[in-house]
Amino acid sequence: MCWFRNIYTFGFHIYLFFNKQSARAQSILFLQNEKDENGPRE
Repeated sequence: MCWFRNIYTFGFHIYLFFNKQSARAQSILFLQNEKDENGPRE
C-alpha cells in the first residue's frame, strides 16, 4: 500500500507542476495578446 501512495503523491506533484507551467504559458500568451491589441494598428 505504501508504494501506491508514493506513486499517487508523485503523480499529484507532476499534475501540479504541469498546472503551474500551463498557467504561466497562458498568462504570457494573454499579455502578448493585450500588447498586440494596444499596439499601433497596421
